[in-house]
Amino acid sequence: MTEYFQSNEPDTTNFVFSVNSSHDEINVYERYANSAQALLHMKAFGDLFGSDFMSLLTPVKVVAYGFPTNDLTAALSALSPVQMTSFQGFYR
Repeated sequence: MTEYFQSNEPDTTNFVFSVNSSHDEINVYERYANSAQALLHMKAFGDLFGSDFMSLLTPVKVVAYGFPTNDLTAALSALSPVQMTSFQGFYR
């Protein structure tokens, strides 16, 4: 999965899986250059990996940072994301 996204999605800037020491919680950190890329990623993920991935775990929390477009907000709505609006800081 990582190899696919790294090779095919240059505007997916971060795609990292982390696990706690008990191995009972996984955090997936994803970051995109823009909302359009996030939507493309969501489609590719769903088409290629979604059913297998979702059979292994159930998302319990989704946090969206920045300024997602209305289309991205709508696409995420089934996951009831927490929307965090940036007000200070920078990205590199």
